[in-house]
Amino acid sequence: MKKGEVMRIVIKVSGHLISRREEVFDGRKLLEYADCIKILLEKGHRVVAVVGGGYLARAALTVTRRVDVSESIRDLIGIEAARLNAKILASLLYPHAPLKIPSSVNEVIDLIQVSRAVCVGGFQPGQSTTAVAALCAEAIGADLLLITTDVEGVYDRDPKKFPDAKLLKEVSVETLEKILAGGESLAGTYKLFDKVALIIISRSRIPARVVKGDKETILGVVEGRDYGTLIVCK
Repeated sequence: MKKGEVMRIVIKVSGHLISRREEVFDGRKLLEYADCIKILLEKGHRVVAVVGGGYLARAALTVTRRVDVSESIRDLIGIEAARLNAKILASLLYPHAPLKIPSSVNEVIDLIQVSRAVCVGGFQPGQSTTAVAALCAEAIGADLLLITTDVEGVYDRDPKKFPDAKLLKEVSVETLEKILAGGESLAGTYKLFDKVALIIISRSRIPARVVKGDKETILGVVEGRDYGTLIVCK
């Protein structure tokens, strides 16, 4: 995208950035995201923010694992946690974003036509909020999909475990599949990507980046700076 060009942007707000064990609802971080989105709106962009469940979801799911509850039911609990986080962000953006949290991609399509910003949680069991973000990006014809995390981008190894891990400036979907192979897919344990998200990004060739989830980085990428990791579709 050229600098200054008006875009449709989907931002995946990682749940663990706004909801942690130490602070179930991180007000400072939520306000930072709200401020960031407002700046994007002032520049004429439209934004869909897809919010994860974070520690709120994990705490609830920990309780359900004490008994024999199906993964689908646990997923539904995680979805409600993500929707609550999305509702909080929407309230911080109101009236720029509606307080209604869409429950399907069709509702996202309808809402983004009349609102400059839309906040989204989960949709259905077996689907991570990263997959939801990719689906929303595909559906609205997004110019940019930003997947936020607590590190600078995608590394060849877990940078929290390996100090010599290298940041990848570009990574193909195929390489991501190899790096992420073997990850858990139980409710509430989704990694940065899941198979569904990668399939959607690949088939629609959405311009996607994995970036550190702070205001400066997000605004910088929208302005054309080469932050994070670009996902390349062959």
